[in-house]
Amino acid sequence: MKEHKWFMGLDLSSDRFRGLMAHQTYLSEVMIENRLSHQRDEASRVKELLRCFHEVRAQSKVTLDDLSGVGIGVPGLVDPESGTVLYCARLGWRKFPLKRLLEQELAIPILVENDVNLGLYGEACQGAAKGINHVFGVFLVDNGIGGAIIIDGDLYQGPFGYAGEIGHVTMDPHGPLCGCGRHGCLEALAGRLVIVSQAALLAARGQAPHLQLEIGTDLAKVTNKELAKAVAAGDKEVEAVLRGAGRWIGLAVANMINVLNPEAVVLGGGLIAEMPELFLDEVRKAVADHALPYLKEHTAIVVGKLKEDAVALGALQAIRELGPGK
Repeated sequence: MKEHKWFMGLDLSSDRFRGLMAHQTYLSEVMIENRLSHQRDEASRVKELLRCFHEVRAQSKVTLDDLSGVGIGVPGLVDPESGTVLYCARLGWRKFPLKRLLEQELAIPILVENDVNLGLYGEACQGAAKGINHVFGVFLVDNGIGGAIIIDGDLYQGPFGYAGEIGHVTMDPHGPLCGCGRHGCLEALAGRLVIVSQAALLAARGQAPHLQLEIGTDLAKVTNKELAKAVAAGDKEVEAVLRGAGRWIGLAVANMINVLNPEAVVLGGGLIAEMPELFLDEVRKAVADHALPYLKEHTAIVVGKLKEDAVALGALQAIRELGPGK
C-alpha cells in the first residue's frame, strides 16, 4: 500500500487563494489570483473550491493519491467538531458543511477552522509565538479583524468553538455601523475596509497626492503595499488614518491584556506586515495608557513573523498533527 506523505494547508481569508503543500521538511507555496465568489448553492461552492484545490495540487505536482489531508482556514465562525462554516460574511456562507462535502468528494481527511485561530497557531508552531504558552493574537485580515487565544500552549476555542472574536467587541456604542449589524465594533472602526475607504476618499479630495498618483480613487487598487508606499512617500493624512486604526486596535489589546494576562500579544495580517513599526508604535502606546500596571509590564507585543503565510501554515500544521485517517 502506498504511503501518503503530502499535506495541504489552504487560506480562504484573503483576496487570493493561498495554498501550501508540505512533504516532510519540503514546503511548496502556491497562490491563485482568483478569489472565491459568492455562490448560492452548495454544488457550485464545492465545484469552485475543488477547482482551486486541484490547481494548488497540480502546481505542486502532487497527485490526489499522494495527499494525506487538507487543512482549511475560513474567515468566519466554524464549528470545529463538524467542520461546518456557520457564518462567513465575505463568502456569503451560512451553515455550510464544508468538511463533510469535501471529504465526500476527495476521500481524505479535511480540517476546517477559523482563519485567525490557524494564523496564531502557525505563529505558535513556527513564528513569533513559538515556545510561548499564553498568547493573544490580533490579525487584520482581508476586511475584518480577528482574535485568537492560546492558553497553556493550546489553542483556546471556548466550549462551542467561537472564542476570540475581538473584531466585534464594542468600542463605541454610538460608532459606525458594522457588517454584523451593530454599532461601534472594533472592525467598524479599524478594519481594513474602513482604512481603504478613508484612504480612497483622501485621494479623491487631493489630500493624499502620492496615493492618488498611483491608484486614483479605485478602492480595488488600494492594496496593503500601496498604502505602505503612500506613507513612505509622505502622505501624512493616510498615515493618520492608519495610526488611528492602530490606536483602536491598541485599546482593544489593552482590554484583552487586562482580561487574559498573556505573556505575549501577536499582531498579524498582511496590512500590519507591510507597516509593522507603525502599528507596533500605536498599539504599544495604547497599551501603556490603558492596560493595568504589572500586567502590561509582563506582556511582550510583537508582530508575527509568518506574514501572509500564517493561516496556511497553521492549517498545514494542524492537519499534519491530526494525521491521516483520524
